[in-house]
Amino acid sequence: MTHFISMFLLVCPIFLTMAVGYTIFRVGLVDDAFVSQLNRLFYLVFLPLLLFDKIGHADFSVDFNIDLITGMTILFFLSLALTMTIGTFMGASPSKHGAFVQASIRGNMAYIGLAVVASVYGNEGLAAAGVLLGFLVPLLNGLCIFALLWPRRKVGNLSAMQCLRQIFSNPLIVAAAAGMVVSLSGFGIPRIIGETLHILSGMTLPLALVAIGAAFKPAEFRGAISFAMTATTFKLLVLPGLAYLILNAMHITGVNIGVGVILAACPTSSASYVLADQLGGDIPLAKAVVMLATMLSVFSYTLLLSCLPVFPTP
Repeated sequence: MTHFISMFLLVCPIFLTMAVGYTIFRVGLVDDAFVSQLNRLFYLVFLPLLLFDKIGHADFSVDFNIDLITGMTILFFLSLALTMTIGTFMGASPSKHGAFVQASIRGNMAYIGLAVVASVYGNEGLAAAGVLLGFLVPLLNGLCIFALLWPRRKVGNLSAMQCLRQIFSNPLIVAAAAGMVVSLSGFGIPRIIGETLHILSGMTLPLALVAIGAAFKPAEFRGAISFAMTATTFKLLVLPGLAYLILNAMHITGVNIGVGVILAACPTSSASYVLADQLGGDIPLAKAVVMLATMLSVFSYTLLLSCLPVFPTP
């Protein structure tokens, strides 16, 4: 019960933020054109700034667990292959295929993941999670962009090389690479720029949640329910289960395996909706998984924290 209450208090404000967006749209304060323009701003400006801020401030010079980083990298490449295969067997169209794969592997690590880590492990867990996120954020963005573009390469008359060129020139990949360079250079980000980035990046994901709520249409949700349920099940249960098996097989124990499982178990990130909207993914499916995974993560986190032997008793 303690885990359930903690998770409910963590997830409920996120879902209510989406409900605010839904209400704003229903009373006519914004329209579809505004939401579309907002998503374009997220994609071209705010999300790249968020990535640059997070990665640029990451301290890669501190001690980190190379086995944990390796294990999580294996996890996400394996999950990419599995979900692309599942999407193919389910007969997904190119746009639905990409949105399905992305929603199945991309989690809300910055907001929910770090909060759960702090609740379970305190500062020790946050230190390990912070370094791990510095590696996972650019990796996951690259994998998700690939997942959205690759199934559409034939539809868009793109060669494999043109598709890869689009991936590596994507503003999110460019921002992640720039952040990595700044962090590894040791020069850091000047304070006045850093504070500006903090303000801009701090409003990105909350506004993305509002945009999801504003763009949510119940009729669209019903049309995407089978893929949404499959993606949500994979994200909340299968992915953390695979994380546990891989990390345990690599003899990773204690805080490190717990941090890995918690970050893998995060509900789908609101950024996945923005990316799907801008790269030709199935938008109703992307919205449906974000909302469904956020709601159900209360129960999935409670189950994982209560049943897996890697977590301390509350």
